[in-house]
Amino acid sequence: MKKIWKNITELYPNIDIKDLDYDINGEEIKKYNPGKVLPVIIFLDDNDNELERLIGEQKEKDITDIIDKYK
Repeated sequence: MKKIWKNITELYPNIDIKDLDYDINGEEIKKYNPGKVLPVIIFLDDNDNELERLIGEQKEKDITDIIDKYK
C-alpha cells in the first residue's frame, strides 16, 4: 500500500499519517487496538476520536472517499 499512501500524501499534502509498528510503537498500538488483520487504517478527528476504521488492503478511492467525507 506504499504507492497508494504516496499518492494520497500528494493529493492531500496537509494530511497527518502515522505508520505504527507492533515492535516499535507497542503502547500506541494498545491505544488504537488494531486487531490482528493488517493493515488497519484509522481515521481520527483533531481530538484523537476515531471517526472510521478500514481493515485490510484498501483501494485508493475508498480511502480518498473517507478523507473527503471528513475534510
